Amino acid sequence: MAQQYFYRQGNQNVGPLSVQEILASGIDIYTTYVWAEGMETWKLAKDVADFHISAQPTPPPNPPQNQNPYPSQNNGAANQGYLNADPIGNSDLNNTQRQTNTQQNRNQRPQNYLILSVVCTLLCCMPLGVVGIIKASKVNKLYDEGKIAEANQNAEEAKKFATIGIVVGFIVQVIAFFVGMNQ
Repeated sequence: MAQQYFYRQGNQNVGPLSVQEILASGIDIYTTYVWAEGMETWKLAKDVADFHISAQPTPPPNPPQNQNPYPSQNNGAANQGYLNADPIGNSDLNNTQRQTNTQQNRNQRPQNYLILSVVCTLLCCMPLGVVGIIKASKVNKLYDEGKIAEANQNAEEAKKFATIGIVVGFIVQVIAFFVGMNQ
C-alpha cells in the first residue's frame, strides 16, 4: 500500500490521502506542509521525496490581454509578478492577487516579538514583559510543528503584552516624574 499523508489546509489536517490525491487537490508543494507516519515533524511537501516524483510542473496562468508582458518582482515570488498591478481594472485578477497574498501570509513564519518583550521586561513593566517573552518563545516551535494558527495567536499575544507593558511603564514613569516634581 502506498504511503498515506496528511496535509494542512488552513487550520485543519486533511487526510490520510495518497500523494496523487493530495496533488490532485491542487496544493502548492512549496507552501503546503505534509506529515505521514514515521515522520518526526511536518515538512513542506517540496522537501518530501514522494512529492518530487509525482509533482508535475504546471505553468502559471497567462497574463490578461493589454497588460505589460514583462512581470515585475513580487517580493521574490516566482511566476506571480504580473499579478502586482492591474492597469485595466480586471477585478478577477485583483481577487486572485488578494487570495494569493493571503495564502502566502498565512504560511509565512510569524514575527515572534521576542526583542520587544525583552525590552518591555528590562525597561518598562516586568510582569507583562515576562508574559510576552513566554508567548514569544512558543511561536517558532509551534510554527515548526505545523500549528500555524497557534503560532500566529502566540505572536499576537506576545505583541499585545509587550505593547501594553511599554505603555503602562511609560505612564508610570510620567506619573512618577510629576509626583517627584511636586515634592
